[in-house]
Order: sequence, then C-alpha cells, then structure tokens
Amino acid sequence: MNSITRRQTRQADRKAALTVEFSLVAPIIFLIFVASLELTSMNLVRQSAGNAAYEVARSAIVPGSVEAEDIAIGRNILAAVGATNNVDIDINDNGQTVVVEVVVPVRENSWGLGRFTGDLTIRKSCSLSREL
Repeated sequence: MNSITRRQTRQADRKAALTVEFSLVAPIIFLIFVASLELTSMNLVRQSAGNAAYEVARSAIVPGSVEAEDIAIGRNILAAVGATNNVDIDINDNGQTVVVEVVVPVRENSWGLGRFTGDLTIRKSCSLSREL
C-alpha cells in the first residue's frame, strides 16, 4: 500500500469517527442549550410576577381603585413575558393594608420543558399600606 492510499484510509476512518462522536455529543449540547433558554425564561417570569404583585398592590392602595382594573395591570405585566395561562392574582384588602399574591403555574407557562417541573408554581406577594 502506498502512502497516498494509507492517508486516504486514515482520513476516511477519522471522518467516520467524527460522525459517531458528533451523533453522541450533539443531543446533549442541544439539551443543555434548550434547558438554559427555559431556565432564563422562567427567571424572567419569576421577576415579572414580583413586579406584577408590586404594581397591583400599588394600584390597589389608592382610594377608589377598582379591583378588576388592578388585576388587569398585573395580567398585562405577565402577558408581556408570555405568562398568560392559569395565572391567579388575589387581592386581600383589610382596610389598612393591601396584600397581593400572584401565582403562575410553571407547567402551563413554559416553552416545553415544563413537563419536567411537576406542579411547580411561582408565587410572589406584596403588602403595602393603604393611602388615607
């Protein structure tokens, strides 16, 4: 066998090995990439839920506020990040303070990996004193 044939054989063997290595590693890299996108998305939803709770409470402490309008403010904030499915916003007003709780189920508001989170929910609350 001459040196050119040996070189071509080694190159063909290396291409085959590269194909096998890529087929083993590519799904893992793809899974890590998609999981990082999902975790980033859920962190954004978590931050937005806290912001929505604060903004709803801020709106609800004003005398004459309407609860439906206050809840709409929170839903608009969450809709901006795509969290619109089964979101629950509760306003508890005892006359002196307003407590707002925002609950976002992860499974219904994820991009696809939510099936692995079980019944995980994002809960954020905010308590503000009512204006007199």
